[in-house]
Amino acid sequence: ARYARDVAIAIENARLYERERRHAALLARLHDVNHELQTEPRQRSEDELLCEIAHAAQQVLDAGIVMLYPLDRRSGQLGAPIVAGSIEGHGSLAPPNEPGNIVHHIFENRVAYYQSDVQHDPLLVGTASEPTHSGRHKSPAYRTFAMRQNVRSFAGVPLLARGELLGVLSVNYHERNQFSPHERRAIALFAQTAATAIAAGQLVRDQERR
Repeated sequence: ARYARDVAIAIENARLYERERRHAALLARLHDVNHELQTEPRQRSEDELLCEIAHAAQQVLDAGIVMLYPLDRRSGQLGAPIVAGSIEGHGSLAPPNEPGNIVHHIFENRVAYYQSDVQHDPLLVGTASEPTHSGRHKSPAYRTFAMRQNVRSFAGVPLLARGELLGVLSVNYHERNQFSPHERRAIALFAQTAATAIAAGQLVRDQERR
């Protein structure tokens, strides 16, 4: 029994060490991404910067599909997403500015949303049928984006810089993710880095126009 306890402690210590090692590696990657995004913002157009952020998020956060919804400053609405990752099929994406949409929920509340079990979350899998403009529902064959893409876990974070909302970052995982405090902190740090880079790019372009 004493040997079993010693082995259990050793295993737990090994798991703790591995988690800390992965977290340290993730922070190092975030540091590198931050340096890359902040370097020479004049050399990138806004679309290029957004694409770079989306692909960096997919790689750094080990996500299946990342979707970055930028804010259109003229309309005050979210634009079409910049996508990193492979999307299967040809189903259309739900407009991000409609009530009931998870992206709209994050946009309105400006609070991050984490869900380990996507398939049981009404905000992510919605109703069993697709609503029509009249409010009625079509046949139950409609499947939401999360269902079509086999998304198991989801993290959505607002992109905020100095209190100003610049967009929403949607991070989708094909495998179950419990979102430990370390992982949530890393996602929040990436969102902060992305928002800072977007704000800096907008400032540069505004100055050039003036």
